Amino acid sequence: MARRFVSFLDFLNFGLLSLLLMTCWFRSQIDVTGWMTNTGRFHLVVLHLPIGAMIFYTLWHFMLKNEKADEERNLNDKVLFQTVLLTSLVASLTGLFHSLGGDFPDMALDNHMYGALIFTSGLFVCQYFLQSSLGSVGIVGALAALVYTGHLGGSITHGDHFLWPKAKVNMDTVAMTEVDKSIYTAMIKPILEAKCVSCHSLTKTKGGLQLIDSLTIMKGGEHGAVIKPFSAIESKMYNYALLPLKDEMHMPPDGKVQLTADEILILRHWIQGGASFSMMVSSVSKQDSLYTFVEKLKAKRLTDQREKTYDFSAASSDLITSLSNPYLHISPISGDKPALSARFFVAQHFNIDDLRKAQKLKTQLTQIDLANMPFADKEVDFLLPFTNLEQLILNGTQLTSAAVCKLSSLTKLEKLSLSIYF
Repeated sequence: MARRFVSFLDFLNFGLLSLLLMTCWFRSQIDVTGWMTNTGRFHLVVLHLPIGAMIFYTLWHFMLKNEKADEERNLNDKVLFQTVLLTSLVASLTGLFHSLGGDFPDMALDNHMYGALIFTSGLFVCQYFLQSSLGSVGIVGALAALVYTGHLGGSITHGDHFLWPKAKVNMDTVAMTEVDKSIYTAMIKPILEAKCVSCHSLTKTKGGLQLIDSLTIMKGGEHGAVIKPFSAIESKMYNYALLPLKDEMHMPPDGKVQLTADEILILRHWIQGGASFSMMVSSVSKQDSLYTFVEKLKAKRLTDQREKTYDFSAASSDLITSLSNPYLHISPISGDKPALSARFFVAQHFNIDDLRKAQKLKTQLTQIDLANMPFADKEVDFLLPFTNLEQLILNGTQLTSAAVCKLSSLTKLEKLSLSIYF
């Protein structure tokens, strides 16, 4: 029975390998059908199976290498090896079908495909030498090919810098001191490399867009230009970053490392100033909005580094407890500070009366988070009594630009996060 099963697997694997090679050879002439597209989607489900199977078999092979072989062990060895080969062929075939109907960078995809072919073909040949030293060499080589192929696949899905991401941009050093560099090189390129290039590079060109140099950036992608010099609000590079996180057009997409508020503003000032790739830092006027913003950013960072003190007294714990509920959490921002933060939860249970009652803590509340709450223009006046407010999060609310203008009376406000309706 076991021998018949091994023979069946051998025959099945030979057929799948033949199908894989023929499909790969004639892929440019294949008309993609619905069943191919649907089958290809399973690649994301099965792609890890050959990795686990190969690692398990490698350990099995070398742990038992010096033990005396018998008929049963040889049979088990063949079953395990044929299983590894089967999972590899299924993953390779579904991946090939997936590539036929997908939008993937040609260079990275070709290398990934060739790696899979080398791995599966090498395994198929290796099965005839398992009991010799050549078999051990072949297993090690197949494992190396699998690691290489898996790395290329990860680069296609997650970007070139998924394992070794670019260093985080240190905004403290992005100042007008690097006079020997262009504004783009000193300030814009580090942001793009850290947050955007993983999906818009030479090897992964999502939406037909590359963000690697001035030519590719200004060329744009499938949906047109991403920068309109002197108009940040009409530039996709800027306004897509302002969209709600769950919006399918928001960039970087949900799940990726997001641009900080400072980085978004850097991009805005650069685009608004003409998006020059050649203007040197040394030539920027001190009256330029980008220069002014960066210097203010430096000053703000220095201020933030100093110990912040407050001249008001702490609220009683009983009052804080009485105003809190399952959908409103009020707590100190630091154990030894009188300043408080308030965070609202669950939009369906949002009650504006909770915010009105929280005005009893208008002196102590310095942070309020209303993200994704049904908070509208008519209710913005409830925020104005909080004169010590330093941080206000309004992402996902229903505020318009007219209502946001009223917040200018909050003179101590340092951080405002929002997406507004025009």
